[in-house]
Amino acid sequence: MCQMKKIKLKLFCHIFTLSVIITVSGCASLAMTAGGVVASAGVEHSLSGIAQKTFTASIDDVHSATLRGLEHMNIAVTDMNETKPGWKIKGTTDTRNIDVELEKITSNATRMQVIVTKHDDIFFKDSSTATEIIVQTAHLMD
Repeated sequence: MCQMKKIKLKLFCHIFTLSVIITVSGCASLAMTAGGVVASAGVEHSLSGIAQKTFTASIDDVHSATLRGLEHMNIAVTDMNETKPGWKIKGTTDTRNIDVELEKITSNATRMQVIVTKHDDIFFKDSSTATEIIVQTAHLMD
C-alpha cells in the first residue's frame, strides 16, 4: 500500500511539473508574439507605459506628421512649445492627457516619446493609445 502511494505521488509530481512547464512556455510564446507585433511596428515600450520610436527623418517632418496624426485621431492640441532639443506637444481627449516629446538627434534622426494618461488617474499609462499615435505619425510620413 505504501509503495502504491509513492508511485501515485511521483506520478502526480511529474504531471504537475509538466503542466507548469507547458503553461509557462505557452505564456512565453504569447509574450514573444505580442512583442514581435510591437517590434515590427518599431515602437519601443518601457515598463512604465511610455512608447517611443526614433524616425529617420528631420524634426520638421516628424513634427508636421505628428500634428496631422493627432488631428486625424481627433486629439486636440492644447499646448505646443519649441524646446532646445525639439518640441513638446500636449493634447487632450475627453478621457486622456497626451504628452508628446520630439527630440532632434541629428539632422535626419528624430526621437519621439509619447505618454498617455487618464484625466483622473495619473498613474495609469495608456500604452496602446501612445503606440497608435506613433504608428499614425509613421504612416503619415510615408
